[in-house]
Amino acid sequence: MPKLVLNYQSVVERIEFFSNHSPNVILQTVERIVELPIFFLQVLSANSGQSVPKILISAGIHGDEPAGVEAVLTFLEQYLPPWRNQFHFDVFPCLNPFGLVHNLRENSDGIDINRTFEDEPTIEARAVQSVLEYSKYDLFIEFHEDWEYDGFYLFELNENRMQLGEYVTSAVGLIGKLHQNALVDEYRTNNEAVLRPTPEVRVRGPMPVYLFKRKKACRTITCETPSSFWSMSKRVDAHLKALTTALDCLLEENQYGLEFCQ
Repeated sequence: MPKLVLNYQSVVERIEFFSNHSPNVILQTVERIVELPIFFLQVLSANSGQSVPKILISAGIHGDEPAGVEAVLTFLEQYLPPWRNQFHFDVFPCLNPFGLVHNLRENSDGIDINRTFEDEPTIEARAVQSVLEYSKYDLFIEFHEDWEYDGFYLFELNENRMQLGEYVTSAVGLIGKLHQNALVDEYRTNNEAVLRPTPEVRVRGPMPVYLFKRKKACRTITCETPSSFWSMSKRVDAHLKALTTALDCLLEENQYGLEFCQ
């Protein structure tokens, strides 16, 4: 049963404990916001010297969406071992610690961090851009929550690779309702609760669009759990199911000899 995120100090303690007691882990503090550290974790593959897919995971860019932060911590603490030989993981466990502490979507300046990556980056967005300057990933997956809708859905951006979205939503659908064939702002999900925005209608500024347009990620998935309708533990379980399903799909793709993003 996952622990519930109560405050940012507990997040810091769990991240530091994991880093101090796990092999091949590099922990960096990439920025501090009102004395609250923003961490970047690198979990190196146990297969040193062997080329493996690179995965970037992010959560907590909106402080009032705590289930994603808890899902990342739970993955590192409980789910990671079977995957360590198969992948390299880079992780931002919580990109908006001020928002998490104060249960706010925005940062300490009242700005939505996830709308600033392309025009006037916030301090948090600049920290991400700096640490990822020379990085490229086979998958970027981020965890969000949506209070308006009663089912899970996701956004996927994909560079002519195996599409993961329908596999993920099919697996999450065993946990709870999907937001199928329904509006999300100006978009509409398909029958499997997947959205794939075309370049003409993509919102400027979000982290996945920034990474995808600059070819830093071959694929991006943005998971959205219904925060007003599901319990915290159910939302955490959904994010974990989404992540592990996507990893399973990448392993299957690798079996067919497809090249990683280089």
